[in-house]
Amino acid sequence: MTEKNELFEGLGSFLLNQDSVSVDSLEGANTPPAAEEETTTTETPNANAVTLDELEADLAGQAEETSTEETTVESTDDTEDSEKVTTESKDSTIYKTLSEFLKEEGIVDEVFEDKDSLFNYFKSVAENEIKEWRSNLPQEITTIIENYEQGVPFDELLNITSNQIRLDSIDEEVLSDNLELQKNLVRNYYLSKGFNESKIEKMISKSLELDELEEEATEALSELKELEAERLEELKERTKQEQEEQRLAYEQTINNLNNTIKETKEIIPGIKLDDKAKKDLFNMITKPATQKDGVNYSQVMLLREKDPIGFEVKLNYYAKLGLFDENPKFDLITKKSETKALNKLEKQLEEDLKSRINKSNANSRNSDENSDVLDALKTVFKK
Repeated sequence: MTEKNELFEGLGSFLLNQDSVSVDSLEGANTPPAAEEETTTTETPNANAVTLDELEADLAGQAEETSTEETTVESTDDTEDSEKVTTESKDSTIYKTLSEFLKEEGIVDEVFEDKDSLFNYFKSVAENEIKEWRSNLPQEITTIIENYEQGVPFDELLNITSNQIRLDSIDEEVLSDNLELQKNLVRNYYLSKGFNESKIEKMISKSLELDELEEEATEALSELKELEAERLEELKERTKQEQEEQRLAYEQTINNLNNTIKETKEIIPGIKLDDKAKKDLFNMITKPATQKDGVNYSQVMLLREKDPIGFEVKLNYYAKLGLFDENPKFDLITKKSETKALNKLEKQLEEDLKSRINKSNANSRNSDENSDVLDALKTVFKK
């Protein structure tokens, strides 16, 4: 039983990670000579037991046979199609062999030809187990679970349900023998109607004098039960309205985002946004780049997570430069780039002119003329 349980527990992990396991790796790990040697040297306590090594060798052998058969039938002109068919055949063989083994062990009821069929079987088994477990729960707990799955706030749901359980536990015999309980029921009922505490205490005292408190408590108990039921329905209705408002708000946000991106011709001046760039930008904002522990992460969230401090420094610096303004100040960056390029060009021209002047002649008059030309160029570039 222990081996069977361990195999069953590890099966889910095998299915989820099957893409990382290839038939080639099984073949490499279990070559025919090694398998023969292991068979002759290993003693098994049970002749009908199947070891993991034997299962892998069997899978690899059958996959190899299938691959050989596929290769002899396929045309050499359709290499890509033949590889696809061979891969599908190998996968089918693996899951068919695995399900046959599981059926022999009593874990599954039938043989499956592919991964999806086997996975769906275990998914169905798990869902049925959950349904059976829930069917055996008390009705109050089932109600909490059902409403919570519909988005009803758990704390309010628990508060209402606990009140209902407490009220349902009070019967006539318990009520008639408990004076304090009678007072509390009447008190809570009048509080729900908005009476102040001093007025309520006077009403309770009067009812007690007239020997009517038990009767009022019985009526109050019935009224309080109805009030809690109404509270639950109001809470469920409010939750539905809030969910609908959130859905409409989300749709409006997505529509606004889509329209804004469509109408945006460029973000950085001079760099046009074509249709593909707009589509990529929309998907980057609205679709998760990955998922970690059940939480969706966008590309920007991943960048922030990689270097939180550096991300914040850059983000705030860009905001300081005005890049997030309604009309981004990209001209500050372009002006600095243009100034830097102009200074570099000016320096190169100055050095070139000096070199030409020195080589042309040593005549002072010519040097003065060239110097005047150089000064004139400097004046032009400094403007």
